[in-house]
Amino acid sequence: MKKTLLATAALLVAVPTALVAQPMHGGHHGQHGPQGDMTRADVEARTAEHFSHLDENGDGLVTTAEMEAMHAKRMERMAERRAERRAERQERAGERGKHRMERTAERRAERHARRFAAMDANSDGAVSLAELQAKAFERFDKADADGNGVVTEAERKAHRDAMREQRAERRQQRGN
Repeated sequence: MKKTLLATAALLVAVPTALVAQPMHGGHHGQHGPQGDMTRADVEARTAEHFSHLDENGDGLVTTAEMEAMHAKRMERMAERRAERRAERQERAGERGKHRMERTAERRAERHARRFAAMDANSDGAVSLAELQAKAFERFDKADADGNGVVTEAERKAHRDAMREQRAERRQQRGN
């Protein structure tokens, strides 16, 4: 249950990051976003659109139950393919690699749970559109280096590069 709950949080957590930090002309897993410059209005519209897909019952909140249902549907579609790839990797990696992959998955799930909790500003166990947009705007403002209300492709790239560098530094610190 805990792993499922943590994994479902990943779906919601990814939204503010994907809306600002990912390449806007074809990100991971076929996700596509606006090309060129992006305004706060673009972020607001995209988060509202994405939120409407997440909020299955239309009550204005995305709950962990909705996230679990969405995650279950997604996992059904991906389970067979993922299982094949995992078995191949584990076979190549052996027992030591298997444990390392499990630890990595646990750290990722914990990180997503922390991010979900950070988005849930009022700690009610659900994330509203306003909470989701607040995080998206926070990321937008960080990427908007010149503060003019528009994130250019160059600013987006610089922001992604800076985030990658920070992650690399954290990984290096954990390794030492």
